[in-house]
Amino acid sequence: YLFKCIDYAQLMGAKLIIVVPAAVSKTAPSLSKKEDWKNSVKAVQEVAKYAEKKDILLAIEPINRYETYLVNSVQDALDYAREVNSSHVKIMADTFHMNIEERDIPEAIRIAGNNLINVHIADSNRCSVGRGHINFKALIKALKGINYKYALTLEPLPPVSDPYLALEGGVSENIFDQYAAESIMGLKYFELIT
Repeated sequence: YLFKCIDYAQLMGAKLIIVVPAAVSKTAPSLSKKEDWKNSVKAVQEVAKYAEKKDILLAIEPINRYETYLVNSVQDALDYAREVNSSHVKIMADTFHMNIEERDIPEAIRIAGNNLINVHIADSNRCSVGRGHINFKALIKALKGINYKYALTLEPLPPVSDPYLALEGGVSENIFDQYAAESIMGLKYFELIT
């Protein structure tokens, strides 16, 4: 699957793909966390060799503990990337998941430093910027502090029981436009005041 994603990324001119090291919705190890970690790292090492040949970066995404178990925090993602040991394996951050897993989101950004190559943006309730309680001013300041130069990818989802089903037409499409407009306006504001 990841090999095909790399091929598609190259065809589209994309510079990176996101890798979640364990299945989303799997919240317990198959064997032991240590064994699953080892097996996952070994698999991503093989993918990383292919990514290097295609010059595509792999961004390891930490996902909160309620959705998966292997890589939950920025520090987990850094440890994982270091163990894979490839110049083409970096990490990404997702403000929704960070809101659950990180004690201090700006500090996690600073710890990630130049290993951070993508950021998903949603507020604490997974809605648009400003509808929750994440301190985006501090987040933007931290990103500026590490000279972050990559994308901020909007990923707000509507407040329904299964937000992924909403992507399949379970809610009005207008909400996505509204959330995008609110998030862009909010991020521009926070960028101006930091």
